Amino acid sequence: MTTTFMDYILNPFYLTYDFASGLDYFTNGEINYAYFILNLILSIIISFLGCVYNEFLILFCFGLERDTYNQITKRSFTEQELFTLNNIMEPDEEDII
Repeated sequence: MTTTFMDYILNPFYLTYDFASGLDYFTNGEINYAYFILNLILSIIISFLGCVYNEFLILFCFGLERDTYNQITKRSFTEQELFTLNNIMEPDEEDII
């Protein structure tokens, strides 16, 4: 998945290079600006969403951060500390006897 992401993140640069060098986006001998802009916007959106999916960017809205590696790690340490505190505060029956 990360290899594919690295290919897609370069697409906006490739599109811009092809447009600037005049190698692409011709229709009947004229440059088709609408086609270039549409391709550029879609490739930027795909690159952005690839960053979110691969957790290079973490969005802290609508609960999108909940299942990221960073948040899962924080929750595990918090739950582990709570478990340790509960064992200290409430000893088992075996400890009392």
